[in-house]
Amino acid sequence: MRQLIRIALVSSMAIAMLFATATTASAGTVTHSWSDNPELCNSSSCTRNGNVVRAWQTLVLNNVYGDCGNVGCYPTYGCWFVDGAFGSNTAAGTEEYQDLLDVTADGWVGSNTWGAVYDRLVRYPANDSTTVLGYYVSGMHPAYGSPRTYFKRDTTNGYWYFQDRCDGGLWKAMSF
Repeated sequence: MRQLIRIALVSSMAIAMLFATATTASAGTVTHSWSDNPELCNSSSCTRNGNVVRAWQTLVLNNVYGDCGNVGCYPTYGCWFVDGAFGSNTAAGTEEYQDLLDVTADGWVGSNTWGAVYDRLVRYPANDSTTVLGYYVSGMHPAYGSPRTYFKRDTTNGYWYFQDRCDGGLWKAMSF
């Protein structure tokens, strides 16, 4: 009888861990039309860390501060800015980017801001593969030209990835 109880307990724990892992993985990655993206800000009520913040910081870096590549840019911003933590520098850059996007410049990345960026995605077939569609967002700042931020969407699960130019150009899931 003890052995049966032990087997049942171990089986129950394994099943519970399986479901907990699956739920966490799917709930924490940007999918489909970005309508489910988390709100980003430097308040405890928002997502403040993770690759989704790095992706946002890459957009801000390319659109507000110019084409920085891996070596730094105008005047003091460089890859140190893309650290995956939404702090005061990211909030300030967000306000400037929101001005360019013509949305309310409040330093918080909510559904209107995400939607404005999503609407500017351009298909980029050069990054396509069998199950992946490539996209980019062109820079908007008139003084810095049009540096691009590259994205991919996995057609099998809807997950989005971004090219982290500040980490050797690696492709990373927009997770949170």
